[in-house]
Amino acid sequence: MPGPISDAAIIELEVIEMTKVSLLLPVLLLISPSQVQAGANYLKPDFSVPTERKPSILILYPQIDINRQGKGGTDSRDEAWTAAGHTNLAQAIKKSSVARNFDLQFMALPEAASAKPYEEAMEIYRWLIGEIIFKVPQGTRPIQSGKKGSYRYTFGAELSARLKLAYGAADYGLVINQYDTYATDGQILGEILGATAVGVVTPKGSPTPMRPTRPHYGNALLFDLSSGDVIWFHGDGAFGGDLRKPDTAQIRANQALTKFPIPGKTK
Repeated sequence: MPGPISDAAIIELEVIEMTKVSLLLPVLLLISPSQVQAGANYLKPDFSVPTERKPSILILYPQIDINRQGKGGTDSRDEAWTAAGHTNLAQAIKKSSVARNFDLQFMALPEAASAKPYEEAMEIYRWLIGEIIFKVPQGTRPIQSGKKGSYRYTFGAELSARLKLAYGAADYGLVINQYDTYATDGQILGEILGATAVGVVTPKGSPTPMRPTRPHYGNALLFDLSSGDVIWFHGDGAFGGDLRKPDTAQIRANQALTKFPIPGKTK
């Protein structure tokens, strides 16, 4: 994992909002599948999308994991669900407000020979998210808790140039990470019947099923593909929608792109 980013290489970000930050969030969100109760929104101060032409976004191959919950609450990646999630998310983004304001390029999963720039970007992305969510508002540049302040992060111009060369020229890069866990209908029914059979009740006497936690969390990050500067970030620990289904994937896409920069508007 990269070390601290030097002052010369990083750009300011303003803390816009932070709620319920878990102390283990960097690990839970990006390494191990677990429920996360956190949300954050960031926007580079005074950033404005150019209006003289329609800007373009390279959507890096999304990090999507859709899991099936087994016995004991363990998660197991379901390849069919995950593949459907990739397809449905792409289609939903094409119908979103982002598609109306930007030309979109969707990056396919890279072959091994051309994967290095992507893999390096994902490594830095994981570190950046850990910094943004876990350390703010204490952060690498401490401020008083609850106050607004500036933080500076980047992918670096050199890596951004290699991303453009390998996967397509664009103005911006968009990284999306989504993690979900589901149970089968039969499993859910079994949990309800099991809870009823052992007499788990509320104070009013109605049966209350004891179901394992099933997480639905993720984040998205926009960065400048010329400088590498991070522009916008949104994270959520309890997403709605279901990427497995085309009709509900739109809900997820719209939530993941909350407060996305619109051309002509300046924070």
